[in-house]
Amino acid sequence: MSKFDWFYDEVRQVGTDFTNMEQVKKYDSNMSDRSGEVKKLISVLKLDGSQTVLEIGTGTGSIAVGLASACKHFYAIDVSKTMLEYASEKARLHEVDNITFNHGGFLTYQHIKEPIHRIISHFALHHLPDFWKSIAIQRMYDQLEVGGVLYLQDVVYSFPVRNYEESIDSWIEDMTRNGSSFQEAEWCAHVRDEYSTFGWILEGMLRNSGFLLMSAEYSGNTYATYMCKKEN
Repeated sequence: MSKFDWFYDEVRQVGTDFTNMEQVKKYDSNMSDRSGEVKKLISVLKLDGSQTVLEIGTGTGSIAVGLASACKHFYAIDVSKTMLEYASEKARLHEVDNITFNHGGFLTYQHIKEPIHRIISHFALHHLPDFWKSIAIQRMYDQLEVGGVLYLQDVVYSFPVRNYEESIDSWIEDMTRNGSSFQEAEWCAHVRDEYSTFGWILEGMLRNSGFLLMSAEYSGNTYATYMCKKEN
C-alpha cells in the first residue's frame, strides 16, 4: 500500500445510495426473474459442483443464491453492507448454506482461502473510473487460478464516439419507453455520475492484464458480456 493518501474509496457510493435499505429493496424489486440467467451461467461456466466461485458486486444476491447449488463454495462480496444484509437474508430464506458473504470490492477484497476457479461480476465495474477498472481487472486476474475464467457483464458503450449524444439520448428514450423498471432520471444519473466506458477501452484493459479474451458480445450499443481465461 502506498505511503500517500491517494487510493480510491470504493465504499463511497456512486450514483444510487445502496447503503439505504429502501433503495436496496427498490433495486431488488426492479430485478426480473433471473433463473434464465442462472441457467445460462451454469452452462457457459461449466459449473458441476466442484468449482469455487467469487462474485464481485453481489447486490441483493439473486445470482449468488441461484448459482450456489452448482458450486463447491460461493463467495459473494459487495461494498454495501446493506446489500449484504439483504442478500444474506435471501440465502437464509432459500436455505442456501454454502455462500460466504464478505464486505469488500474489486480493489480491497483479498481471497486467501481455496483457489478461485470462476469470477463473475454483473453491472458493478462501472462504479470505478477507468484507471481503477484496470487495477480491478488485474486483481481479478491475480486471484484466479491458472485456467480460471472471468465472466464480466456491464453497461459498456460500443457506439462511435462522434455519435455519443444521439446514441445516449436514444438509449435513454428506448429504455424509458419500453417499460424499464428504472426511470429516465436514473438512466441519466448513470451516464452523468457513474463510469461506464467504451468497449475498445475495456477490451484493452482485459488483454493488458494477461487475460485471453475468449468472447466479447455487444448488445444495443450499451451492453457487453466478456468471457476471459487466465492461461498462465
